[in-house]
This record gives sequence, C-alpha cells and structure tokens, in this order.
Amino acid sequence: MTDLQLIRSTDDRRRYDLPGVGSLRLPKRGSRAVAATPVTGFPLTFHAHASRYEATDTMGSVVGSAPATLTYEASDSLIWVDARYALDVTTRGSRTAFVLSSGDTPLAVIEPYSDARTKAAVGLGGARVEAGLLLFATWIAQTLREQSVTGDGGGGDGGGDFGGGGGD
Repeated sequence: MTDLQLIRSTDDRRRYDLPGVGSLRLPKRGSRAVAATPVTGFPLTFHAHASRYEATDTMGSVVGSAPATLTYEASDSLIWVDARYALDVTTRGSRTAFVLSSGDTPLAVIEPYSDARTKAAVGLGGARVEAGLLLFATWIAQTLREQSVTGDGGGGDGGGDFGGGGGD
C-alpha cells in the first residue's frame, strides 16, 4: 500500500497538497467552497450542504455526492460521476479512518488528522483511483473529522477549516 500525506503547502497557507493526486485550497472566511485541483482531470469545487456533500465541475454540474447521513461514526455510499463507491468508517488502533472501496475492492484508506500541517494520511491499494474522487473522499473524511471535534453532525453549520458547514 502506498502512503501519502495531505500536507499544507509551504507557499500558500490555505492549500493542502496530496502528492501525485492534487490539492485542496481552503475557502476564505465567509465562504464554504473548497477548490480542488486534481493532477489529472478538471478543477472541482467541494461544498457541504445540510443534506449532502457535493463536488461540482467548472460548469457547475454535480460530478460527486454523498449524503449527510455519512458521519464520523456511520458509513454510507458516495457517488462519483455514474459509479457508486462505499466510504466505510473503521478504526485503526485508536484512530478513525475511512475506507474508500468499489464493490469488494478497497481503493484507499483515509485517516484524517487534527494537525495544522498534516491533515490526513492516505493509503492507496493497488487499484487505480481517479484523482478527483480521491480528493473528494479525502475532503469528506477531513470535514467529518472536524465536525466530530466541533460537535456538529453531518453536513451542518459547524464549519471548520475545510468548509464543512452547510446552509441548505
């Protein structure tokens, strides 16, 4: 399994890079949209709404979504383009992690952190994962981690650095 870390950029304090996959740029105060730039594919915007997590492309079309019933304690599915994936909550020692899988095939294990510099460890299995999908799953995992710390349930207004609050 290949291990990557979502780490703060040295030249932009609002950008976190996942080497070989892409970056997440956190919103300015008052905004909840997170800009995602995969190394392959098109730029994306991630939003957390009261009822769902959503990824949109530059035209505003929804390319990914997950219900707000997905929480730090409860697994659920994630839709990316036209495919359904599982984002399952698990524990690794005393830490919570999320397993992104397609059918019975684990694609990645995402372990969100509270550290200011390193936001997540991402372990990749042998199967190829689209960069946008991996950034979306990583953003959801980190958003759920922040919501668990602030006491906000899935999709609510707890916010956090990763724009995890929602308004509708």
